[in-house]
Amino acid sequence: MNMQEHLNVLRRRWRLLALVAVLCVGGSAALSMSATPTYQASASLFFSLQNGNNANELAQGSTFTQNQMASYATLATTAEVLGPVIDELGLQTDAHDLAKRVRAATPNETVVLEISVTSGSADQAAEIANSVAQKVTEAVDALAPVNEEGDPSVRSTIVDPAEPPDFQSSPNTRRNVAAGLVLGLLLGSLVAFLRETLDTRVRDSRQVQLVTGLPVLGSLTASEVERAGELVVAAKPLDPRAEAYRQLRTALQFSHLGGRTPMVSVTSALAGEGKSTVAINLALALAEVNDRVLLVDADLRRPTVAGRLGLEGSAGLTTVLIGRAGLEDVVQEWGPRGLSVLAAGMVPPNPTELLSSPELAALIAQLRERYDAVVFDSAPVLPVTDTLLLAQHTTGMIVVANSRKVRRPQLSEALEALSQVNARVFGVALTMLSPRRGAAAYGYRADVPDAEHVAGWRGLLGIGR
Repeated sequence: MNMQEHLNVLRRRWRLLALVAVLCVGGSAALSMSATPTYQASASLFFSLQNGNNANELAQGSTFTQNQMASYATLATTAEVLGPVIDELGLQTDAHDLAKRVRAATPNETVVLEISVTSGSADQAAEIANSVAQKVTEAVDALAPVNEEGDPSVRSTIVDPAEPPDFQSSPNTRRNVAAGLVLGLLLGSLVAFLRETLDTRVRDSRQVQLVTGLPVLGSLTASEVERAGELVVAAKPLDPRAEAYRQLRTALQFSHLGGRTPMVSVTSALAGEGKSTVAINLALALAEVNDRVLLVDADLRRPTVAGRLGLEGSAGLTTVLIGRAGLEDVVQEWGPRGLSVLAAGMVPPNPTELLSSPELAALIAQLRERYDAVVFDSAPVLPVTDTLLLAQHTTGMIVVANSRKVRRPQLSEALEALSQVNARVFGVALTMLSPRRGAAAYGYRADVPDAEHVAGWRGLLGIGR
């Protein structure tokens, strides 16, 4: 997966990424606000060796003092030092618990001891730090060896007494929120890539080609209008979504070679992938360039074409197949382009038998003679075998793949079933893509002409005189 593909994953999963980031930031802020604030104050001690009259002795004394600094740091957290501090300040604690709040450290190669104390009160933190520093000084004086004059050989001096801090040391809300944001982005990215790995849906054209090896004849975007059942080629002919169906028509025309009448079956792996919408709009697009186009509702399980077009649906394909009517009796005209429609008719109890009957073969022969192009809206492949039977009579199939529904194994299984009956698949129509991946994403959108504009052109062309 290259960088562009990584960015595409994050763009597709940005809501998940943002959700995880917001949760981490909110959690960090909540923990910071609920935590008890603490303050830190520090005091510094300087240690020196008292005896030494020449440069060599002073150097040896400095080395000795540096070697002892770790011991002095340990001394600052012992009961010998902290017990008197507790008594002096009247603290409600013991030496063991107070030692957890005291930290003594020596910067590298120095003789300075830094004593830091944390407390829930800024003033108390400074008081304890200064008291510990004072008690360390007294303890060093008592424990250090004496010189010839009887004075301690090591001297400690408070060079930087502690002051009450102006700001709390913990929690640092700003730092915690920033850390929460970084953690949220990292964790969100990890979750996004994990979801992408586990998501087997067919999300884009690249995945379709990897799974099927077939060309993507059309990439159709999702919209609330389309989900509501609008026939965009007829309702909004200049809309980019209508142009996408014309591109599908063009791809189909290039895929269909030979002089036979194109008999195209539109199907899908699963129900609800939008095959009927694609079939109707494809038929409308074909009717724009052909005089005789027939749309056949061959989904005898759940027919929808008649209802979508507002036509009579009680008579149609099944009526012809059982010999109750002739083709010319049940074909209906729809729209200004004169699209011919053969509804499914009454839902039969035996769709499989009807689609495998000699009557269907005879009907197909009639359709080849009467029409320039025929589009079948057929049943989905995986639930039933109807489309596999119909495939014997068509010149090719268009498989609709809903990018938000069908899984890669399901699409592969459907194509495998079609290949077993030697069905020719022209390609895949990918539906329910994000609008930014459709034609409008290229920044070119045709403007719908108003009535005055149309009237002007009609006048220039001499139409309607």
